[in-house]
Amino acid sequence: MSRFLPRWINAAACLLGVVAASGCSGVKALEDAGPSSDAGAADAGAGDAGAGDAGQSDAGAADAGASDAGWGDAGWGDGGPGFSKYLVGQNAWMDRDYGGQLFKLWPRVQESGVQMMRIGGNAYNNTPPSNAQYLEWIDAIRLIGAEPLVQVSSTLTPTAAADLVRYVNLTMSRGVKFWSIGNEPDLAGLSAATVAGYVKSHAPAMKAVDPSIRIFAPDSAWYNDALFAALLGGSADISGKDPSGRYYIDGVSFHRYPMGSAAYTRAAVVAAGAGFRSAIDALLGRIAGANTAKGRTGPAALGWALTEFNVTYKNFGTNAVDGVGTHSFLNGQLFAEVFALGMEKNALSVMPWSVHESGGARTAGDLGYLDNSTTFMPRSSFHHLRLIAENFSGQWVPSTSSVATVKIIASRSSAQLAVMILNEHDTNDYDFTLRLDVGPVLATRPLELTVAAGLKVEYADRIPAQSTVVLAFTPAGTLVTRIRYGLEEHARLCRPPAGADAGLPSADAGCVP
Repeated sequence: MSRFLPRWINAAACLLGVVAASGCSGVKALEDAGPSSDAGAADAGAGDAGAGDAGQSDAGAADAGASDAGWGDAGWGDGGPGFSKYLVGQNAWMDRDYGGQLFKLWPRVQESGVQMMRIGGNAYNNTPPSNAQYLEWIDAIRLIGAEPLVQVSSTLTPTAAADLVRYVNLTMSRGVKFWSIGNEPDLAGLSAATVAGYVKSHAPAMKAVDPSIRIFAPDSAWYNDALFAALLGGSADISGKDPSGRYYIDGVSFHRYPMGSAAYTRAAVVAAGAGFRSAIDALLGRIAGANTAKGRTGPAALGWALTEFNVTYKNFGTNAVDGVGTHSFLNGQLFAEVFALGMEKNALSVMPWSVHESGGARTAGDLGYLDNSTTFMPRSSFHHLRLIAENFSGQWVPSTSSVATVKIIASRSSAQLAVMILNEHDTNDYDFTLRLDVGPVLATRPLELTVAAGLKVEYADRIPAQSTVVLAFTPAGTLVTRIRYGLEEHARLCRPPAGADAGLPSADAGCVP
């Protein structure tokens, strides 16, 4: 169940699907025939009709009460039908040893609900941290309830890589399960053969020390199809077993920063989710081929992770809350879309870059989810990450939208059906009807949404431009939680989402939008 209480519903009657005097959205359980109630939403609304979300299917929806178990600890996918319990990730950058303030930000990171944190990146690959530094970060990550993924530098010798695993897991008994080797070799101009060389030397040495660990590679700088073609069954194959009979790698990892450093438009960001989907599908095709060729099934099948992403790797111009950079409200909505792809496509983890850097000054290199260097105000990316982490679990549920600039995300567990609606249009508010099964939407409105949850329920409401709404329903379809977060109502005023404010700084803490 969401930890956000349903105090933002105007009256108890709303929770029962009864219309309150004002401001109450409408929930209606449908009979086999007859119109749905239009209660609670105005008739006026902008049009902007568009195509539904590409690639979404109504097939395979879970029955009510589906297990909320995520990936288990014994192997891939053995924890039940749910998506990964490590889905919502983050990168642990940057700490005092690199001129940053991460050492004082762990409580804020914990508040965001992060489930996995990667200790990696170019700085750590080029100049590996000390054993003491690794241990400090691993312990800090565990203390906030997350699981570490530790990058081993490709510059180390195989013996040094094995020694790091031995120190962390055996000598210091930390039992870190997830590891990776190298970082962005294609950005450094390394060939597939070179990558395969260090993976095939490091991985066996590391697994000889601790056979239980899971290794990811190559953490490419983008979805580099030529590199993956070579590494997954091609001329530089790393998808098979080493001489000791252990698989070299257990998962494949890559990074994606769709916008680059040149000027780009709002429309390009709204469309960026489709580019993530294409890259992930292409990678999954390569993985499927390698799994088939090597007979890798069940827990032995290759997994995948998106170990770095953000809207851009270098902000341009003014990085404003109403713009398109890392500080923008829109970027937070893109974060939610990418996490949803991780749910749908069964990623181990989806990890933005990063917690806090460049003093949160909104400069070109500031890619953190926390703003400024004094109050560390959470950005839209922080809040959307938190909304996903604290409300979504169990199984991804297919959904559709009748308007291209409005995205919808859904999951269900034994406790609740969670739905997130992202209105990414810059000016249009929408009256909408949300139907919780795949039947025709009966209440006609400018925006029609469906979730394949098998519930004959319709919900009517209104969503403003540039805003996000999270709805939680019981397994029977009763609305219990409604959380609002918008550019004008919240982000521009440095306010957290309505219903998610416990312990978070607000406008009173020195808002600079």
